[in-house]
Amino acid sequence: FRLIIEDETVMSQPFEIVKDPRIETTQDDFEAQFELHQTIISKLDTTHKTINRIREVRSKLEDIKSEYASNEQVQERTESMMGTLSEVESALMQTKAESYQDVLNYPIKLNNKLAALASTVSTGDNHPTEQQYAVYEDLADKVDAQFQKVEPILSGELSDMVQEFEQEAVPIEN
Repeated sequence: FRLIIEDETVMSQPFEIVKDPRIETTQDDFEAQFELHQTIISKLDTTHKTINRIREVRSKLEDIKSEYASNEQVQERTESMMGTLSEVESALMQTKAESYQDVLNYPIKLNNKLAALASTVSTGDNHPTEQQYAVYEDLADKVDAQFQKVEPILSGELSDMVQEFEQEAVPIEN
């Protein structure tokens, strides 16, 4: 502990954080709780980053659709990709909720379920239950399945398509 006033350390005192002596939770229990919580939060972070990436790619696809409005092949391919992106985004998060009250009207999605699980795991001073581990595994599998659906689009299908159409647009002279 340090007391700093105007960039000067006025007082310093070492201290140790210890668990409440009235509880029987072991250090291993605390570590298991922390590890599961961090794992859930990491998966939730990846989920949100993927949602953001989906939105970026959708915006690029909208631009491509506009730029190649008369090209049926481009329209079909972009529509197909946009359909996949929307399907995955809707599975990962509730896209219909616009206000705070809307969460009562629409079912919660995977990101909210992960967040709720993280909350239950971090509540209390105990080892995570087998059910919490099982729920995490189930949710992680469902999230990963959604990631796999959009992976081709996010990792190259869009850029391959753009490159293909740019090459077609350049006239080749003999």
